[in-house]
Amino acid sequence: MIKKQIILVGGGGHAKACLDVIESDSTWYVKGYLDVKQTLSDSYGFDYLGSDLEASKFIHEAQFLITIGQLGYSPIREKLFNELKRINAVFAIVKANNAIVSKKSIIGNGTIVMHGAILQADTFIGENCIINDRVLIEHNSTIGNHCHISTGAIINGGVRIGNGVFIGSGSVLRNGITIGDNCVIGMGAVVTKSIENGLTVFGNPAK
Repeated sequence: MIKKQIILVGGGGHAKACLDVIESDSTWYVKGYLDVKQTLSDSYGFDYLGSDLEASKFIHEAQFLITIGQLGYSPIREKLFNELKRINAVFAIVKANNAIVSKKSIIGNGTIVMHGAILQADTFIGENCIINDRVLIEHNSTIGNHCHISTGAIINGGVRIGNGVFIGSGSVLRNGITIGDNCVIGMGAVVTKSIENGLTVFGNPAK
């Protein structure tokens, strides 16, 4: 099988986690990474290709994945994604080989589904999202663009999450609620009611 070339945009800690996922999927060959400076050690064996301004050199030979992490609302990931989109870059969709992803789910361009995540039937995941390790997204839930669903979070059935949302590790969202754009849900929060745009909530029940 001929592997597809992929270029990482960002070479920090999240990039290392993404590399593990990419290497678990025989679809991909990592061509290298872009960052403002060389950040990954040579032991990783991947070429430093320059800053993100060099991306245009590679748009005809590789797909891209934003590998900068997102803690809270992070416009940096969204900005990089939109800049690459403007030069007609193609974005990878990466799924760990041990993730369980329903054939009835839809995953947007530039999204990574990491180790042990479960996406049930009729889930929709937007573009440029991080679905982190051991996340459960139940049936009929919708995740907007540029979201990070952190490790071990549980999104119950029929939840609607807007764009640019951060869901902290171990959070639980009650079925049928709506989370507005650019919200932050703190680690371990239990969210039982819908949340308006731009709010940050913590605790059990989340406030």
